[in-house]
Amino acid sequence: MKSWQKYVARAVGLSNFAMAMAGLLLMDGIAFRAAANFKSKGEEYAVVPFYLMTFVTCLFLLGLVVGGIYVWRLGRRGLVLCNIVFMAEICYWFVVYSLSIPPHLTTGSTGLNFRAGIGATGVIANLGMWPQFISFYPFLALVMLNVAYRRSSASSSNN
Repeated sequence: MKSWQKYVARAVGLSNFAMAMAGLLLMDGIAFRAAANFKSKGEEYAVVPFYLMTFVTCLFLLGLVVGGIYVWRLGRRGLVLCNIVFMAEICYWFVVYSLSIPPHLTTGSTGLNFRAGIGATGVIANLGMWPQFISFYPFLALVMLNVAYRRSSASSSNN
């Protein structure tokens, strides 16, 4: 790897840590108090989607930290792991927000309650991922990492 490629990869690795820490700080206390609030207001339908989305958010934050470690070491595993995490985050957001908008696709009370729960808890349960999506971080980091690693593999195969 050339020096600029190392700097780009390490900058993304460091940004992974920063985004994960910002997400954890936002989730600290706020997200978990919300579950008790939903139960006390009689909105039991919102509790299961809330816990599910909070768990997925925690998995993505863990993936950011582990991917950041491997990217910082300039390993190929870091590129693969970060590609998986970033693409999964992007797909997750499209799925969650497409589920919370049009209710006419679901029939039955369970499906409607699940959709209503996603709509009611989507912002709070995904609070740990908001710093990433406000700054379009998954899109930018995906492009920067792949450009840096592809240039490094092209230059190493030419030598």
